Amino acid sequence: MIREHAFNTAWFGEPVGIVELPFFDLPLAERRAQLARFAWVEVGCDDPTTALRLQLGETGFRFVDLQLNFRVGLREEARASAGGLEVSFASDVGFEVPLADMPAFPTERFRHIPGMDDARLTERYRGWANALVAEAPAHCLRVIHGGAVQGWFLSRPSKPGLQLALAFSHRQATISGQTMYEASLGAYAARGERLGWASFSASNTPVHNIYAHLGARFTAPTERYLWVRPA
Repeated sequence: MIREHAFNTAWFGEPVGIVELPFFDLPLAERRAQLARFAWVEVGCDDPTTALRLQLGETGFRFVDLQLNFRVGLREEARASAGGLEVSFASDVGFEVPLADMPAFPTERFRHIPGMDDARLTERYRGWANALVAEAPAHCLRVIHGGAVQGWFLSRPSKPGLQLALAFSHRQATISGQTMYEASLGAYAARGERLGWASFSASNTPVHNIYAHLGARFTAPTERYLWVRPA
């Protein structure tokens, strides 16, 4: 009922787990025994009951984030306010995301792991970014203005629509995040994509404002909890 999260394990250097909710039906002693083999474990809950909240607390999980889930229509006209930009897909030009060009990720839930710092957290997102580029290069793009990269928008196809997995500006970007997002979503629409979906932290107010401006429809949020092995 706890599966190893391969990507987080490789990044963190110790076993990391992710919980399936039936886990909390187990006796408390068995829950604690299963957790003991991991450095930390994450669980996501959609509208948890009072009983489940109590089980989370008694097992040692603590709330770390509220993820806002959304869907957004993709329209080519979104590019109208983002003129003068060049959008390049990895399948056409080939690229990787350099660590030195990435910003910090101060709103991400993994910052709550003891000992975490900006450098280590950014390394996680660099690894994820380049994994997405390798997995779905036709759906991963970068935005250029004045010959300089301004940011990246990294997605992958899925049955519900295009998963807008990870987007961020260059640490020295000269255009706004709003402009970068508009150019990116317009480029996806020009390639025939019509619906995008994803989630982000409720504490990430700039991204919340961007998607609200783009007409996103928000659905029920997901609460995220972490258990960390006692020191």
